[in-house]
Amino acid sequence: MGRKQLIKGLERVSDNKPILFCFPYAGGGASAYKNWQELIGNDVSVCSIQLPGREDRIAENPYTSMEKLLDDIVSRICYYSQNPIYLFGHSMGAKIASETARILEGRGIRVSGLIVSASKTIDCPIEKPLSKLPKEEFVNELVKFNGIPEELLNNQAALDYFIPMLRADFIMDESYGERSEYKLKCPIVAICGSVDKEAQFGNILEWKKYTDKGFYSRVYPGDHFYIKNYEKDVVRNIRRLIKGDSV
Repeated sequence: MGRKQLIKGLERVSDNKPILFCFPYAGGGASAYKNWQELIGNDVSVCSIQLPGREDRIAENPYTSMEKLLDDIVSRICYYSQNPIYLFGHSMGAKIASETARILEGRGIRVSGLIVSASKTIDCPIEKPLSKLPKEEFVNELVKFNGIPEELLNNQAALDYFIPMLRADFIMDESYGERSEYKLKCPIVAICGSVDKEAQFGNILEWKKYTDKGFYSRVYPGDHFYIKNYEKDVVRNIRRLIKGDSV
């Protein structure tokens, strides 16, 4: 997989300190969470997943197998089983985070909390697969839920370079075979944007059936990428969960 780190920020981890592992949305990189360490405070370590094919791993081939990605991520997180582990994921990242929680718990590793953002549950059927659409249709579908920055849309060369990596993320998500409902032993926080066309409030409430512990939900104003405008509020609520306060 190359020399670059799959998980960034591990140098900040110390004994017994809670770790918040952050999983990217399709096409996203670790930089999406660049402000989170400062926002959450130094008593929590923020470690972001950096998938190949983007940012400082742009020269590497992206994953197209969710199973392979999960195996690589879980094998690394297992080293930190003595720390309180929290998992956050936005959109595609929420599904990766929830499956990571399932596998970790299956190996006897405690997960302290799962936060899923802008995502339907893993068992929800994919109504309209995007990964095999022709380029123009693929781009148009992503534009509908604000999935491609405007500056990228206006730069054809950059867009042509970006599309294969983004398509690989959708192949990984849409071809994943494990789509069964399961029960986690950790609490779940499910959040979304008020006008998100991809994951509406009713969709995120379905995450309640995935836990035997507490379930909390919250809606923020905005679309699928509401988190860009409400980053501070989201991180503040995650900190409350980690510190055992009311979410």
